[in-house]
Parts: sequence; structure tokens; C-alpha cells
Amino acid sequence: MQTPAGAYSRQPRIAFRPVARPPSISQRESLASYALDVLCFAIPLLNFLPITLIGTLPGGELLTLAAVLPCLVLAWKRIWRGYNRTILILMGLWFLSQLVTDFYRHSPFPLMAKGLAAISFFAIDLIVVSALAYKKPRRIVLLIIGEIIGYMLAFILNSEPDPNATGLNWKFGYAIFVIPAVILVSSYFYGKRQYWIAFLLLIGIAGENLLQNYRSEMLIIMASSMLVIPLASFGRQRSRPSLRLRPDHRPRPQARSQSFPMRTVVLFVLVVLVGVGTTQTYSYLAARGALGDRAQEKYQEQSRGKFGLLVGGRPETLVSWRAVLDSPLLGHGSWAEDLKYSQMLADIEGEAGYLDDERQADVSDVIPIHSYLMSAWVWAGFLGAVFWFYILYLSGKATLKLVSEQPPMSPYFAYLLIGEFWRVLFSPFGYTVRMEQSIVLVIICSLIEAAASQAAKHPLRPFATRGRGYGPVRASVTSAL
Repeated sequence: MQTPAGAYSRQPRIAFRPVARPPSISQRESLASYALDVLCFAIPLLNFLPITLIGTLPGGELLTLAAVLPCLVLAWKRIWRGYNRTILILMGLWFLSQLVTDFYRHSPFPLMAKGLAAISFFAIDLIVVSALAYKKPRRIVLLIIGEIIGYMLAFILNSEPDPNATGLNWKFGYAIFVIPAVILVSSYFYGKRQYWIAFLLLIGIAGENLLQNYRSEMLIIMASSMLVIPLASFGRQRSRPSLRLRPDHRPRPQARSQSFPMRTVVLFVLVVLVGVGTTQTYSYLAARGALGDRAQEKYQEQSRGKFGLLVGGRPETLVSWRAVLDSPLLGHGSWAEDLKYSQMLADIEGEAGYLDDERQADVSDVIPIHSYLMSAWVWAGFLGAVFWFYILYLSGKATLKLVSEQPPMSPYFAYLLIGEFWRVLFSPFGYTVRMEQSIVLVIICSLIEAAASQAAKHPLRPFATRGRGYGPVRASVTSAL
């Protein structure tokens, strides 16, 4: 029977199905992805192993040194984008300022090489970690776990605990890996909405720091735990449409909720109140000997002066600003040495009441510095300080995103962000800091940009720990990156 003209045949047509991807390509992509997962885990893990070449390097930085060129070739767009591009530009200006300063100050070549290498390897670490883990939650978690295990191995293999120095064994030993491990576990329960378990773990590890006389870490943990209290449920809008109609019979738009800014204000007020309360509690217990004789003695030494406990614990801040004022633009050179600043610090501490006949100042040729920000400013000049001021800005921006979005890993991210403010202002730029800061910066950029792009789809989970998040396929390794 012939089909009339203009009619459609009811017989099934023959169609061409899309050609499936050869299994071998998918297998190569999967193997490449797992290989890069292992690399993310191994980079921070191997930092427990010091390698001596020209100088001493953490073992993980040899991997980043070997991986930097492939990452630049295969993942340049991932590296040179968004906030990361600004970070790298400012880091380049920091390096240039350090180079000019060292030549101008005639810094000894070993110190000059040490200062320039610190910035260079920081950039290399950031490039590799950005290429591997930017906005990829699975790999960020692998970086964190590898870092924790690396700290544990470093303590086990390279440290000998002193039975007479319990607090120091905790602060410079066990705390380095126990605290982040406990907070990471609390993030697991936080992501499952078992908040009471998460906060019990946070309060418990903060209490252990109090008993071990580690007040700065206790304050950071308590502040970060208040920052992630889940108040989102109190500001939810009704899901039902408004019954009031416009003249054109369309529902009136609901007013935009003001719960986000109010919730943010409430959380930050809680952070301030808990911070003040924690400090007062420590002062009360330490002054009365409830935390042990050593804690009482340390508290009395650091609080006896007229500038209070904070300056007493970080007296270098009293003189590092003097060095900046003496040379604010170019700086003094890498690991600058000038005995007058140590003597100036001793005089200031004596006049402020922090020194007595029993406690004398440590006089050193190196300019006293105990801060990422101030070390960059004193050694490299103003452009070094600009870099760290920008990091402080990004940390504040990421903190606001964290408070508004509250992703599953909020406890760990809050701990990193609050700790970042403390480290930039009051911690030395030491041996393993380059890798630590690279991971923190990737987390900050991922948190800000992932929250901005995914908040509409997942208002409470913009940076969840589920799924790989691997990008479009160009080639097996490129797709895995």
C-alpha cells in the first residue's frame, strides 16, 4: 500500500544513534583523575621529609617543582583566572620589590637567595595546588588529609617529646595534627546536620587547648565555632505564594528577606562576645594557677606590662613598625640584620614593664619580626605588605560568604579563615608555611567563587564535599585537571 502524498508513514524510521565514546578514552580519563588525586594527597604528605639541595626544602615542594610546567601548559586557564590572577600578580610585584631591595641594600647572597626562593616556591606551590584543586572539593579534602598525616609523621619521626614540657609538646607537636583532624571530623557531622556532635568536638578540642595553655588556638577554635552556628532556619521565607493580587491578577512579589544581614550581625556579635569571654576566662584561671604553675608564670610575664597580654605575647610588634617607618618603600632586605632594633625592643620592653632581673630580652642581629605581613614589609618593602593586605581582604570576603552560605565543611573553613587573620598578623613565615598558605588560598578562592556561582542552585551547599567536579574533556590529563 502506497502512502499518499503529504502523509506521514507510521512505519518506524531508521535513526542514527550518537557514536559512543570509546571505552579506552574513559578509562584513561579515570586513571588520570585518580593519579592526580594521589598527587594531591602526596604533595602535603611528603612535607614531613626534608630534602637538602642548595638549601632545605620540604619533600612535597619537589613534587610541585616537577609538576609546575605540566600544570602551566595543561591548566593555564584554571590558574590565571579570578582572584588567583590578582594574587599571582601581587606575588610577582612582591618578588620584584624583594629583588630590588636586596640589590639596593647589598644583602649577602645566601640571605638574598633565601628570600627570593621563599617567594618563588610559594608561587610554584600556589600554581600547582590551584591547577589540581581549585573548586574541586574531593581534592581539597585530600590536600587537607595529606597535610594532617604529614604533620603527624613529622612529629613522630623528627621530634622527641620532653616529659617536663607538656604544654610545649602539645603546642609544637600533637596540636599541629590533632586539632585539624578533630575539626575535620566535626565538619563531617556538621555536613550531616548532626550539629550537637560537631559542636561537642569543637568545644572539647578548645578545652584541651585551654588545659595545655595554648590560648591563641583556643580562642581561634571558639571564635570559629560561633561563626558557623546554623541560624539559617530562623530566616527562611514561606514557600507559598502571596494571596494578594495585583490589578492585573498577578501575585505581588514578596519582599526580599532581610534575614541574611541580621543573621550575619548576630553571628559576628557572638564571635566578639565569645572571644572576650574566652580571653577573660583564660586570664582568670591562669592568674590563679588553675592551669598549672607554668601557665601562671607565663601569664604573669606577658601581662605585667602596660600594653597588655597580646603585646606581651608578641613583643616584636613593638619594634617591627619602627623598622617599617625607617624604610617604608624598599625595606631592609631578606632576613635583614640590624642590632639597633633588638636593642630598641629591649629598651621598650623594659620601659613598658615586661622585663625584670629574672627575664632579660634576647638580643639578636636579625630585626625582630613575628608576622607574615611585617616580615614582607620589613624585608621587601611596601609591595610585600600589599600582597598580605589583599590576602586579609580575601579572608574577610570568604568569611562573609561562609556565614551566609554555611557549606558542610563550615567548621574547618571557619577555623582556617579565623586562623588566617591571626597568622598574617602574628605568626612567622616559616618552613612549611608556603604549602599551608597555598592550600588556604585555593580554599578561599574556591569558597568565594563557588558560592557566587552556585548559590542559586544550592543555597546551603555551595561548596559541598560530594562529587568530583571534573571539568570538560579536552584530553585525558587535561580533563582530569
